[in-house]
Amino acid sequence: MPLVETRLGSYLKDELAGIKKRLPERFQQSFDNLRHAQIIIFGLQNGSLFLHHRDFLATDDSAGINVQVTRQECPGKACPSKEATFVFYGYKEGLEEYFNTHMPSELTLEWIKNAMEAAIRAAPDFVGPPVDIISINHKGAKWLQVKKECE
Repeated sequence: MPLVETRLGSYLKDELAGIKKRLPERFQQSFDNLRHAQIIIFGLQNGSLFLHHRDFLATDDSAGINVQVTRQECPGKACPSKEATFVFYGYKEGLEEYFNTHMPSELTLEWIKNAMEAAIRAAPDFVGPPVDIISINHKGAKWLQVKKECE
């Protein structure tokens, strides 16, 4: 994964520097939306679920544009237990707030839909319908909700 990190980080840095040089006003207006990229790879290996998450965050200061990479691995220290785990990515403020105030005793499709609606309300310009929902465990993946275009 380091090669992917290096290439994507360099690409993000170069593209942002180019936008800043060619379109400085647009850069200033859009930097918060342009500076973030994520890669999430997950699957099954030897009957166990794995996840590799890389979060690329660009900063712009007097030294220029820099890109920091944070990593999350599952299995690994990022996975709190072998029990079901909630992992939120992207614009997650609404999801985290809903999770903290409506902790489910049992995960249901209705709870997931309500959590997604909370995320949409919190960031309607960046999160919105349609939303696909997938359940992944050691037996494989099962779509719980799929938009009509993908049925």
